[in-house]
Amino acid sequence: DDVISLLKSIMYHKNYHELNKKHFECGTGLATSIANVVAMLEEISDQKSKIFLSDVNKRPFDINYAVANISLASTVLGWQPKADLRQVLEDRWNDN
Repeated sequence: DDVISLLKSIMYHKNYHELNKKHFECGTGLATSIANVVAMLEEISDQKSKIFLSDVNKRPFDINYAVANISLASTVLGWQPKADLRQVLEDRWNDN
């Protein structure tokens, strides 16, 4: 998995003691909205979600999407994610 791969890259790096003070983010590096995640899970599970997403009650501080900044992991460690979000969701869904 990508999380384990990133952790190993940090732990086994020659400058580990300097790296453990840095903030590494793990993810695909691509923006993903909650609506997209819900849609993917509906497709994967072949079930309709009971989650209702609307902009009507959106608060000013609510975010539209999340994205991990993987640039530090990429430049310092040469790390890149191997799985995309959909594949990870499918793998976790099928674990049950």
